[in-house]
Amino acid sequence: MTARRVLPQLPPLGMRVELAESVIRCAGGEVLFDTASGTQVRLRPRAMQLLAERRDLVVDDRAGARLARSLLDHGLADPVWGDEPGAVPSDVTVVIPVRDRAEQVRRLIATLPPQVPVIIVDDGSRDPSALVALGRPVHRHEQSRGRRRHGTPDWPMSQPSTCVSSTRTSSWSTAH
Repeated sequence: MTARRVLPQLPPLGMRVELAESVIRCAGGEVLFDTASGTQVRLRPRAMQLLAERRDLVVDDRAGARLARSLLDHGLADPVWGDEPGAVPSDVTVVIPVRDRAEQVRRLIATLPPQVPVIIVDDGSRDPSALVALGRPVHRHEQSRGRRRHGTPDWPMSQPSTCVSSTRTSSWSTAH
């Protein structure tokens, strides 16, 4: 039996992402460096054109969607909540499976509108008090039940804790 590779879904047209506050440009804008995590990414010429001197990107073609997906996956950008017609953030509950990443969870929660319910699933963190201190409900597993131990479940929407979501993310991720 061979494993099927699942490619990440590209963000929808119109989605806007913004570089994280901790991201700086180096080498004439060719390199993005996250001073918080140490992550660095070298941009190809087309990606440099799309970002130009701005700190945000609105997805309006496939190249923009691929750049936005990469920035989100590397934790270099956050989605910007828009005023999508018909979108009601309280219709969505964000469930965050995490282990030992309280700062990344704090950052994710900061991008969410305050009316969005959040549940944190602590997968055996060494310091559970750091997650409890975030002020959101925490469901704790004393021992890790994560994908490294038990494989990744076949959920309609599964993202690592380093990702940040939006209402648009929910609509295009759950379409699978």
